[in-house]
Amino acid sequence: LALSIIISSSHAKRPFVPTSIGNIRRSSQTSHHYYTLYDSPEVHYKLLELKERYPDFVTLETAQEKYGLPSVGDEKDCVYERWDSEGNEINDSYIGCKNYILTIEDKIAHSSDGGGETAKYLPEVFLSGALHGDERVGPTAVMETISLILEAAMCESIPRSTFPLHDKSSNFEKDLEEWEDDVDESKRCMDSLSNRGIDKSTRQWLARLVTTRRIVVMPTANALGFDRKRRDEGVLDPNRDFGYDLKTEGDDNSSKDCMQTITARSINEVFRDHIFQLAVTFHAGMEAIAYEWGAPSYEGHFSPDHESQTQISNALRVYSGKIDSRAYPVDTMNDLVYSVRGGMEDWAYAGSWDHKHSVKCSPTTYGIYPIEKTTYEDYTLRAFNVLIETSASKLPRENTLGISQDLFSSSSLSKNNGHVSRNIRLSLLMIDMVEPYISVVSVGERHISNDIIPRMKPEKRSCMKTKVFRVSAESEYIDLKWIVGGSIQVDETRLMYAKWSDLHSSFDGINQPDEKHYDDLLHLSEKTNRKKHGKQVYFTDIQTGFTEWHKESEEILEGSHHNPSGTSFTATVNLSHFKHGDKIAVFALAKVDESWSSHGEYDVKPDINPQTHIANVRTNPEWHYQTKDGTKAVQGRLRWFSIPVTLQLVEESSTSIIEEISVRSPIEELKATSIEGLSVFSARTLFVVLTSILLILFMMARFELYKICGGIEKKRSSARRRSSFDMMELQKMVVVFKREEEKLT
Repeated sequence: LALSIIISSSHAKRPFVPTSIGNIRRSSQTSHHYYTLYDSPEVHYKLLELKERYPDFVTLETAQEKYGLPSVGDEKDCVYERWDSEGNEINDSYIGCKNYILTIEDKIAHSSDGGGETAKYLPEVFLSGALHGDERVGPTAVMETISLILEAAMCESIPRSTFPLHDKSSNFEKDLEEWEDDVDESKRCMDSLSNRGIDKSTRQWLARLVTTRRIVVMPTANALGFDRKRRDEGVLDPNRDFGYDLKTEGDDNSSKDCMQTITARSINEVFRDHIFQLAVTFHAGMEAIAYEWGAPSYEGHFSPDHESQTQISNALRVYSGKIDSRAYPVDTMNDLVYSVRGGMEDWAYAGSWDHKHSVKCSPTTYGIYPIEKTTYEDYTLRAFNVLIETSASKLPRENTLGISQDLFSSSSLSKNNGHVSRNIRLSLLMIDMVEPYISVVSVGERHISNDIIPRMKPEKRSCMKTKVFRVSAESEYIDLKWIVGGSIQVDETRLMYAKWSDLHSSFDGINQPDEKHYDDLLHLSEKTNRKKHGKQVYFTDIQTGFTEWHKESEEILEGSHHNPSGTSFTATVNLSHFKHGDKIAVFALAKVDESWSSHGEYDVKPDINPQTHIANVRTNPEWHYQTKDGTKAVQGRLRWFSIPVTLQLVEESSTSIIEEISVRSPIEELKATSIEGLSVFSARTLFVVLTSILLILFMMARFELYKICGGIEKKRSSARRRSSFDMMELQKMVVVFKREEEKLT
């Protein structure tokens, strides 16, 4: 009886959760796969799947429903859109193809009632899979990219709750079952990623990209062309349909030769809604990474943002890797590809500030499109929009697309590489580069798990509870390590530490402090000012360096170790300035990519300062824009701060670090036990086993064993009554139980 109960408990039915979310033609049971090109129905149903699976991250809309644009094509086009993923017919008035827009952002972490204006200042990236419908690599690369990061983010976010407590106000059995289901799902998810060569640090990096950015994706911007496998939308080329460097008519600087396609209008509406710093448009027909200028009027000249554009483009070349010992060539569109009028890339880059070449559009196709739609705010069109020519063939052979296994290993950058795999990495780099970040990763010899946890709502100074180390007050020094990412050159990085009580409230661990408060602290750190004001603020020495994305990191292509999550630095904190009972906040900070603030000695035209958001946000504290509705904004700054670590000085002196007392998140508690290698005995199974053993012991009338197991049961019950559950205690109980089980056997 006891054995049957144990077996049935151990094999309790769980809800099915696929182990992977790549191409929908791939079985969910396989750990990796060879990439295959998506067709139009697959993109459509994959988008619906992502929307349903990740409601806390994904918003799926169409340009038709959101902006009132007409669909394109006739009743023979995009017929699959008339049915949902369950096979139910959809009754709407649209005939032909709709233009889908998928937005990724952490809706819980950045909800309106969260801590600060984090949603407003999320850095924004735009990915376009196909302006030309017959160029097929881009949509697949985009879909695989977003599927991967969403899988990693969900993986990092579960379980959603701590181990449930047994109290009268809760439904313990239900909470316990839900928690165990989350544990099982998390284990399957992590195993699936691990089997594909994605380790813990890479998984956490991918999850960070979801939670700290807003990513807007149009995998098939030219929906009609992609469905028909034709370059154009009908008879019009969408990449000649943007209001830049076109011939104009009349006195209003307008043209009828732009915004004629629904593709261009859809993209135009999306850009009007956002403040994109980076954008990628995928093409095919050659291999290239190309940047501005691409307009005929600027042939022979560089753009004002040439410095940042060349650095980012060279980073893309390195990280995308080589195929047949050949990396992507890099240059301006005018020099490497060819010049075009009405191209999207130049429009997205300069449409808001280059008024000499920016054109208002008054098309006559598809009814009226108001000319006001192409009158832009000063912030709308200042993105660095890179053009990627993915492959010489617009429909490359499947054996040249690459595989998902070991996508991030150094060898995959030169071996087993393919047109899809290289452009997944390229897309991820662009998402990473949109904003610098710093993260403290270890205190002494103790590693700190990732401080960015998806689907967790932040609170101001919650880091005083979630990233805490108890340290002996007798310790004089302690080393901390941190990483710098989202940038190329680290011009200055150091630690800043002070008592929490001596810091301005703007240092809240959620929002970036402004330059004024940093300057005030720098002033206070001087010895005479510390005595005068009675506040203790200290800085470690300045360090410099480069991140993994620097163009000189060619060793990445030669098979050396590669860590996409950032470059590490180490410094020593002097604790002798503080006393027992002090709570010390330690911030890592960095100043990056200063060279982007000018165009150096390049022959640029027009001869003005850099104009992109991406360059100014990290070099110009006066740079500030926000959308008319106030929901999105960019703010320039010189320095970027990490979420701080709190050092709590205590009396114990046996060791420098007494213990980590962080209660960071449920997932960290889980990773410390079952997920990262330890085998935690299910609490529900433990309950059943113990009960069964007690019944057997009662029947055997063995008083000594009854006493021992009763003590275990008492410990288990006591643990449930505590205000917080100690997982280590549970593990000890399991060990004791196993020993007694062996004796009983």
